[in-house]
Amino acid sequence: MALQNLKESLENEGKAEAKKIIAAAQKLADEEIEKAKVQAKKTVAAARARANEIAKANERISAAQLKAKRRVSEAMNAKADEALARIWAEFSKLPEGRSYEKFMKAAISQAEKEFSGKAAVYTNERDQKVARKFSKNVAADTLNIAGGAIVRTPDGKITIDNSLESIFESKKGELSNIVYSELMKK
Repeated sequence: MALQNLKESLENEGKAEAKKIIAAAQKLADEEIEKAKVQAKKTVAAARARANEIAKANERISAAQLKAKRRVSEAMNAKADEALARIWAEFSKLPEGRSYEKFMKAAISQAEKEFSGKAAVYTNERDQKVARKFSKNVAADTLNIAGGAIVRTPDGKITIDNSLESIFESKKGELSNIVYSELMKK
């Protein structure tokens, strides 16, 4: 029996020792798990903070890019307006050229044909003399236009506007496209 008691005693000691070891291991594991959880929370918080920084940086970059695009667009619009103003300045010099009388003849004759010769021709003061060469219907009243002629029916209900301003305005969209196309090449 003594051997039996010794065996049971050793088994009980072994079980007790195993329980102590398991409890110590469990405690150590719980501590490591808790440390890992704390570290994971720190890592997640740092990652979120970094993600927020990146998002804010991307937002600033996007805002800066948008602002730069707006400035480029404004600069292009200013250059286009400047170019159109220069084109108008050159176009408005047409009355100084040799072919201006031909232009006036065509502008007046074509419009008077539309009205079967019954029309009033309006020009600026400078063009009155030229207009009288091509029409006996030149009105004494002058208009504040750069050049060309505006022809109206006697009752004033129908008008054909062959003024330089009107011609330029009718081509302005096309000219703008050309100007922008040239600006884009640069």
